[in-house]
Amino acid sequence: MKRIFTMVALAGIIILAGCTGGLRSGEKKNRSAETGMETDTGIPGRGEAGTYNGTYTGYYNERYGYGMEYPDILIPQGEADSGDGQAFVSEDGSATLRVYHDFRSLSGDPDPIEKAYRDDVKRLKPSRQKLHESHYELQGTTADGKQFSQVTIRQGDEYYTIAAEYDKADAELFADITRHAFNSFYVMGSADPLAEFVIKFADDCYWEKNFNRLLRDNDGRLARYIDPKMGVRRYYNPGAVAYLYDREKNFGFDDYIDFDLEPELGGEVSVARLSPDEPPCELEFRDERGYFILYYGTISSLPDEVINPETFETRPVKLPYPNAELLAVYIPGFYNEFIHARGFYFVNTPDGWKLAFVDDSLCSA
Repeated sequence: MKRIFTMVALAGIIILAGCTGGLRSGEKKNRSAETGMETDTGIPGRGEAGTYNGTYTGYYNERYGYGMEYPDILIPQGEADSGDGQAFVSEDGSATLRVYHDFRSLSGDPDPIEKAYRDDVKRLKPSRQKLHESHYELQGTTADGKQFSQVTIRQGDEYYTIAAEYDKADAELFADITRHAFNSFYVMGSADPLAEFVIKFADDCYWEKNFNRLLRDNDGRLARYIDPKMGVRRYYNPGAVAYLYDREKNFGFDDYIDFDLEPELGGEVSVARLSPDEPPCELEFRDERGYFILYYGTISSLPDEVINPETFETRPVKLPYPNAELLAVYIPGFYNEFIHARGFYFVNTPDGWKLAFVDDSLCSA
């Protein structure tokens, strides 16, 4: 089963012509309609709201071991003489998408991402720019009047750049294309260990399995993710208030809980780091191709537990590892034909990441 490890913050993408701020995952379908678009374009493939409605093809660079997907309206020009990447050009020559290994070192050590960012801002003079933890984004106008979008990614000690130039009339179309190229980008053998952990947990305990049944039955496949000293508890809202249930209270399971559904992955899956303030109920759990996205990120605290249902008084949840790092993972939950966020909170124990809480109270689930 093929998997794409997306090591960049999907929720932080701002490369959208005409936008005034960042794109939240929950806005993917509506943002273009808000900004408007110009429809006079010589580039085929424009779909609703300026999105690309054609197909994508995978490109893989053997020398540096990275890959991404490019739209079929752009023609590959062959590897550069240096072998660092390739350009993809529209039939009429008006638009170009490039991807390449980006050498960013003068001293023998890789430049800090802050320096690479400052150098490109000074050189390109973008009208919009944003620096993230492991990538940065630039957008503006070239000296000859073309629009450009650039994403430069630091993966380990290496840099990679995806850059597009296009006419203003094609700005919305190439916002979508650039976003897709960025989201599909990967480097072989350099996956974030946390991303690998998230994928493995979902494989072991979620896809093609019924998680509720594993939890209820203390199944061994799930038990190895649980710390005996800490146990696992479940947030659940049978009414207006979410309560915290443990095994003695059967995790709040009742006759209406589903113990049969076994979600199917249906192909590829990508993983994305959460922005610190990313609301789980605004996450988009499918990418442009319809494949699932899993989200993960460290959090500063856990949801409080209710101790008085009449006054809604709460208190912080206590853990046997009070100073441990916390990890939130959001996996698509399924109810009838609806997909919602299902939360899993892990604690970094002396034996590694262990599942401490399941949150089935999100988004009125």
